[in-house]
Amino acid sequence: METDRPSEKGFQTACYRIVTDRLISTILNRNKLTMIKTKRNAEALLFENDALQNYLLAADAAASAAASAAASAAVSAADAAASAADAAASPAEAASVAADAAAVDAADAASVTAVDAALVAEAAASAGLSPQAVKNKDIRAAAKRDFFILNT
Repeated sequence: METDRPSEKGFQTACYRIVTDRLISTILNRNKLTMIKTKRNAEALLFENDALQNYLLAADAAASAAASAAASAAVSAADAAASAADAAASPAEAASVAADAAAVDAADAASVTAVDAALVAEAAASAGLSPQAVKNKDIRAAAKRDFFILNT
């Protein structure tokens, strides 16, 4: 009967090991929960700011479209003035230069407008995403990229 009972020292050692293991597992579990909670809070903040980011992207795209339209209008006005000065020298050459300048201005305005329209469409598309869809890794990376672009 005496051999079935553990020694006092062995019993104490076993108790210390159990308590130590429980303490370590408790600390690890609490830290893990804190990390998970922090990650969820960060994602929630990203989702909350997503609509604001998309609004700012659309506003930036509209502002850049207006600025490019104003710049192209100024360039075309300068080209028109230059072509008017050249028209006094040679009417046929002035007409071709004015036509070329108008074609280049139209192409530039169309390309800038297309890029801005693509940015607005991307912002509108990402505004319509639900948090469930954002769990996709590629979409989350795009949202982080937009957030980085807005903060730089």
